[in-house]
Amino acid sequence: MKNTSLFATLLAATLIPSLSFARLSDGKDHLKLKGTKINTTLDKGFHFNTAAPAGLYLDGEMGSVEPSKKTEKLIVFDAATAKDKSFTVSFYVCDDAKTVCESHEKHLVIKKGKLETVEDKKEEMVKPGTSNVVPTPEVALAKNAHGFYEDNFEKVLASAKTQNKKIFVDFYAHWCPACIRLENDTFGQPAFKEVTDEYIKVALNVDKKENRVFMKQYAVTAMPTMMILSPEGAELARFIDFKTAPVFAKEINDLKKDKLATAEELKKRAEAGDDTARTLLAERAYAGLRFDEAVKWLAPMNKRTKLLAMSELAWAEKQYYADKKKNAAQYQVAIEKVLSEYPGSIEAIVSANELAELLKGDAKEAPAKAKEVAQKNIAVIDELFKSEKTLPEKFESKYTGDWTGFEAAKLWSEKYKSADILGDEKLKKESQEKVLKLTKSQMKTDRPGAMLESLSLLKSVDLMDEALNGVEKLAKAYPKSEVYQQKAAASLARAKKYDRALPYALKSVEMPSAYTFYYTKNLAEVYQGLGRKQDALNTVEKALQMPEAKMADHKAEVASLEEMKKSLK
Repeated sequence: MKNTSLFATLLAATLIPSLSFARLSDGKDHLKLKGTKINTTLDKGFHFNTAAPAGLYLDGEMGSVEPSKKTEKLIVFDAATAKDKSFTVSFYVCDDAKTVCESHEKHLVIKKGKLETVEDKKEEMVKPGTSNVVPTPEVALAKNAHGFYEDNFEKVLASAKTQNKKIFVDFYAHWCPACIRLENDTFGQPAFKEVTDEYIKVALNVDKKENRVFMKQYAVTAMPTMMILSPEGAELARFIDFKTAPVFAKEINDLKKDKLATAEELKKRAEAGDDTARTLLAERAYAGLRFDEAVKWLAPMNKRTKLLAMSELAWAEKQYYADKKKNAAQYQVAIEKVLSEYPGSIEAIVSANELAELLKGDAKEAPAKAKEVAQKNIAVIDELFKSEKTLPEKFESKYTGDWTGFEAAKLWSEKYKSADILGDEKLKKESQEKVLKLTKSQMKTDRPGAMLESLSLLKSVDLMDEALNGVEKLAKAYPKSEVYQQKAAASLARAKKYDRALPYALKSVEMPSAYTFYYTKNLAEVYQGLGRKQDALNTVEKALQMPEAKMADHKAEVASLEEMKKSLK
């Protein structure tokens, strides 16, 4: 059974005004050195995004070393070239429930055969025009269909300063489900367009090298992250995760009411006793995944709020996964506060399952206390279903992901988790059937974002075959999209359904893309899985002849291809 933390389920990418609850994946990754190989694994409920970039970067040097192995459950980095130099490994971690991904960077050094963490240096914000950033290609600024400029961030900043206009920036990735939902269901809607009409809007693809420096500058660690900036480029507000246009418009309008201010301005007001400023600073800290800082700003107000409860829980969860034995009690207390202070809320329902998993630990069968928590959670969910028309109200929260249209399916997915703790196979089966039925109306290829949400819910109740069928439908509906072709190829190959993966793998390599080298390697792996050795060998040879194979960035990938070549002969 997959375990998904509160923030994993309620969230989407992180953040504050969304249930992207923060760095839900912090502490869930584990790095172990064996020789020169760094084996990176995850706790249950999380997986690596194999479509997203991952690499090992030597400090002070250009380029990266690709992982020698990269699956949803294991990434292996070879640090042989690092020797005694410090380096960074980066990868994306997604939660199984919402398939929302967060960027992870680990700064490391190997000393006396042991892997040690290198303390990060704090960086000051770079002002436009003064940074040593990768220069953006000199091209004319052009807007996309929703009125966003694409990339060229320094030019956008210069234009904003000249016009004295604020900026709305969207950090996104083409493989990110929540980003796709925003693009398809939110950014083009009148409510969103109207509320952002006064801003210069820009979309930054985080996979492009020229945008990585801005991602780091603004401490962007989850996809999608959106911000409102001053004309000078200072952060005034931050949002993470998918939200419908009406919800997003309301959040932005609320902030416009004298609440858009720099951190320095808010700190002055907070230090003078302004509780509104304290709350805004706490929200911004929470959105930046600095939960302890959020608690620090809220504590002097001497009143319990949902933001405080969520910040305490997120911080306790992070501490727990850093040292489970030492911090389990603190984590349990934080969960129990949410249950007692916000009973019947979606946050409490998700937290109850997290508590049950905590109490169960590694035991094969859940102890009586864990079963009691799960049984009570089922009763709470059943009570909510008695007034199903009011479910949207129960899900309405600034600190949860937008579940519009998925409220009932989400509750059944949580009931499935509680039933799993109880070992109630009949209830698990019923929950699966309900999720399947409730997501059916959302499985429309003309709304791929909502369909991807449906697929994540199907996976959360272990309906993997149905989820794979859905991925194939998207690939067939968008034959010219490398994103969906590769999603289908990768998903089916991971499930060892190589015969079904082959057509999509073939299409992926035929499309113009910056990732053709990787897609070709994937195709070789599919051929290998099918037992078509000669086709696999020919494809490996083709990949090794590509210009990318000569680049230092792809050293590990080339080594992997050479190993495959040997095994095929």
